[in-house]
Amino acid sequence: MKGEDTRSAKEITEVLFNATGKAILSGDFEAIADRVSFPLLFSSSDNKIVLETASDLKEAFVVLVKGYHANKITELTRHCEVAEYQSTTRIEAMHIMHTMAGDRRVGDQIPILSTLDLIDGQWKISSSQYAADETSIIGQALLTLRHDR
Repeated sequence: MKGEDTRSAKEITEVLFNATGKAILSGDFEAIADRVSFPLLFSSSDNKIVLETASDLKEAFVVLVKGYHANKITELTRHCEVAEYQSTTRIEAMHIMHTMAGDRRVGDQIPILSTLDLIDGQWKISSSQYAADETSIIGQALLTLRHDR
């Protein structure tokens, strides 16, 4: 199913996640905040948090950026494996993320299941579930955030 957007669900997903990956690595919080909806479910295999506000998102963003910088991450490569319209305003997508430090992959590739919702004419992420444990950068960030609350 499609609404007025003529792009495929996969195209929308790839554009959104390429933009958010670049925003995270460049420290551009506003670019991230503009691309998510609240409440935002953010989870890994071991932990789950719900970000209710932009302030919650900022806290998560700072922790995640710090983790990526500490590990000298230079690129988040995300490949959309499948994305489907669930309705005219919702996409479910699964993509694989590779975390790179130069030409070296850091950690395992991580499958991510995400929900995107069309809100006021813009596609936004409403949940991202990472198949990653606490040894991954994302898993460490979620563990830190869960304990800080």
